[in-house]
Amino acid sequence: MEEKDTWREQPQYKVQKPNNYFVKHWNGELSLAQSWWVNLFLLNILMVGLDAAIAETELLYDAIDSLVYLSIFIAIYVWQVVGTFRSASNYIETKAAAYEKYTLGRLAQFFLVVGILSAFGTTAPLVKDIFAVMEFEDDDVSNRYFVQLAGSTDVLLTGYINESSVDDIISAFEDDANRNALVLNSPGGILVSAFRLADWIQDNEVIVAASGQCVSACLLALASADGGLASLETELIFHTPISGVELTSPELIAELNLTYEEYYDRFEEYGVPPSLLESFKLEEFTPLTLGDAYDANIIDRIWDPSDNSFYDPSELCDSVNCFVTPVSLIERVAFNGAINNEGAPDLNSLLIETASGLNKNLPMMIDVETRWDSTIGGDMSFRFNYTLINYLVGDLDIGAVRDNMRLNIVDAACTNMDEFLTNGIPISYNYYDKNGVFIMTITVEPSHCKTKK
Repeated sequence: MEEKDTWREQPQYKVQKPNNYFVKHWNGELSLAQSWWVNLFLLNILMVGLDAAIAETELLYDAIDSLVYLSIFIAIYVWQVVGTFRSASNYIETKAAAYEKYTLGRLAQFFLVVGILSAFGTTAPLVKDIFAVMEFEDDDVSNRYFVQLAGSTDVLLTGYINESSVDDIISAFEDDANRNALVLNSPGGILVSAFRLADWIQDNEVIVAASGQCVSACLLALASADGGLASLETELIFHTPISGVELTSPELIAELNLTYEEYYDRFEEYGVPPSLLESFKLEEFTPLTLGDAYDANIIDRIWDPSDNSFYDPSELCDSVNCFVTPVSLIERVAFNGAINNEGAPDLNSLLIETASGLNKNLPMMIDVETRWDSTIGGDMSFRFNYTLINYLVGDLDIGAVRDNMRLNIVDAACTNMDEFLTNGIPISYNYYDKNGVFIMTITVEPSHCKTKK
């Protein structure tokens, strides 16, 4: 019997090529024209538009989100380039007999390589900057704050404003519906986090008060509130925005500049006059008195935490010169409190009590050069002790310094310390250098104010 070649009669099976569009592109199975013009050219246009749209939102507020976003874009770009390069290779193999087709395929691969090198040159600094920002936020900012509950209505932030502290603030309010006031004691922080906090403050009509210090991003959050408060001892400082990281990528530098612009735009939106903003830009630090902050629409009331009393600045500043420094206002209120204390038996006891009340808030910086260290009251005199933190006594022309400072000191004392002076109490201002060496004393006598008048 003749045997048949049964294997020849069996059907032959071909390897099925994938029907998935993305896999077909990755394998180079699409035409070169489709891969180049649709998956590379048109998709790049869509990605650029998407990138521009996302840049206008709050989706990339922190470095980790930015890194994830960049990783997705890189993955898409790799898919585009690898698939198009493979498509060009297949195009060359099938069209090798035609010189023009061969040349076109090689040109496509050449431009893809050029594009890859260009993308690497752009992306490498961007990735480096993102990791630098992440390291800065983690080491220098993120862990330097705490949020705590105060009383039955307040949430207190002490430290930096960043994504973590804003999350904790919002959670504290969400956990207790009775809380309606945010107290800030902050040296500033990350601007985009402050933007988010400011928007949340406005959306939820939260009362905001500054106590201790309130700088830069903190000042922005304070200005955003409808009815901001500042306590008597608060240091309010406008700070021109700076980056904690030296950036090299054009993309992040451009984004940073937009953030700076938004910082100033938001202050203007919250009511700060444009002319004031322009003057603020001239200095890196601009200390603000309580009167300055009120005129700039940053605060609406002045708060005394010792007895939880509130002052209308428009009335208080008519009777007290609160445009000298916040310190002058503290001195005035402290002395008024002592005078109103019926238990104080005599003037000398009033001086001791006033000095004791002031010293509870000391030491404190009253400007970038001067630290208020202590106050001494008694023996029918009142003395303020200050340190010029950046100077040595040998660096100064003491006579010239005294002449330059004397007029302002006499003016401030006669305006804000008249209760002392009208009762015959001389006021002395003692200055020391950064090593504690005595520099000079300027004394204001009651007769100086009479001469001034």
